[in-house]
Amino acid sequence: MTSPPEKMALAWEEIGLIYEGLAFASRPLRALTHDINERHDLGPRGSWILLMISSGTLHPLDIAATLQIGRSLVTAELVRLEKAGLLVMRKAARDQRRTELTLSAQGQEICTHLRLAMAGMIQERWARYSPQEIRLCIKMLQDIRREPPL
Repeated sequence: MTSPPEKMALAWEEIGLIYEGLAFASRPLRALTHDINERHDLGPRGSWILLMISSGTLHPLDIAATLQIGRSLVTAELVRLEKAGLLVMRKAARDQRRTELTLSAQGQEICTHLRLAMAGMIQERWARYSPQEIRLCIKMLQDIRREPPL
């Protein structure tokens, strides 16, 4: 086990609060997506998958890699989204072996609703922070997610 770098100069209680914040930050986000997932029987990742597609993720394999789940589980989730009328799956024009994903109009509406709700939550809870501080937090969260060097 490695010890924190000397320059960190944080007590374990502070480091523990960081990990607690990371571990439980998903709870309010799940609350934002819960009603939509329940209304359309989407499963716990349905809203997140819609947001990924609306942001340009085109292929099921990319969703599986991002969510770090198996392709068969992604396929099952995509079938649920398609049955709910929220997305369209079709063979890719260039490579018929690949599936391309697009949102339906209703799927796009849901994504707009989710983005507004998420933006509202951030604006409400982080109102006392400057845009620069929030951008620093973004960078710090990206650093936490980054794969460690081998």
